Amino acid sequence: LIRQYKFPHLHISQFYARPGTPAARMKKVQTQIVKARSREMTAVMEAWRPYDHYIGSEQRVWITDIAADKHHFVGHTKNYIQALVPPSEDPNVEYLGQSVLFKVTSVNRWSMMGTVIKIWDEGENEVATGGSVRGSLTTGGISSSSSTSGAAAGGGCGSESCACMDESGSGEVERSG
Repeated sequence: LIRQYKFPHLHISQFYARPGTPAARMKKVQTQIVKARSREMTAVMEAWRPYDHYIGSEQRVWITDIAADKHHFVGHTKNYIQALVPPSEDPNVEYLGQSVLFKVTSVNRWSMMGTVIKIWDEGENEVATGGSVRGSLTTGGISSSSSTSGAAAGGGCGSESCACMDESGSGEVERSG
């Protein structure tokens, strides 16, 4: 199942039965088998690149922190995929606390890297039906209108108020790519 579904994150831990529970009465699996299974699952997970299909896409990212390298900003998509955002070349532009349209240029096992296309202007945002987000984007006083599909905006959150909902409210929207 793990290989079939390729979860982006997986917590791997060995089982320890608590005394007095039904699990404590179960036959114990040999330690070397348990360790071999843990190593196998770790190797499977480390080989996955769950975000490769995002390369070249535009994502809405909420920037909430400064990275450990003290240079990049850290943000997340609607699906809580981590995005590492370089600082603006303009010293008057602050990304921390902003929502931005982000072009994904590369990925690694844990996050996406890219560039900011525009800062999202929340005051002019409106949600359309059919799984798309429409809103205004601003950078340096220049405004433009945008229409981004739910998938490109990070769709799939399942929230009733979110742009990833279809008209029936089921949360199922057709995605391409």
